[in-house]
Amino acid sequence: KAIDRAQTLLKGFATEQENAFLDATGLRNSPQLITLLSRIGEVIGEDSMPRSLGSGGGPTDDRQSKLDSLYPSMQKK
Repeated sequence: KAIDRAQTLLKGFATEQENAFLDATGLRNSPQLITLLSRIGEVIGEDSMPRSLGSGGGPTDDRQSKLDSLYPSMQKK
């Protein structure tokens, strides 16, 4: 269960570069990292988890469009 929660967090928050780093260093399977991410996952819960990050490391287009509609003055020009 802790591993699943940790992997869900990484899938939702880590960029491609961060995932590559975790794979290259072997930290993805670190018990300490898994425990930390699992505790964070418990606190924020499934409802607060983003689906995934886009390739650019930012929110997916769907999330970005929602943010743009809620905060139009914050849109990048």
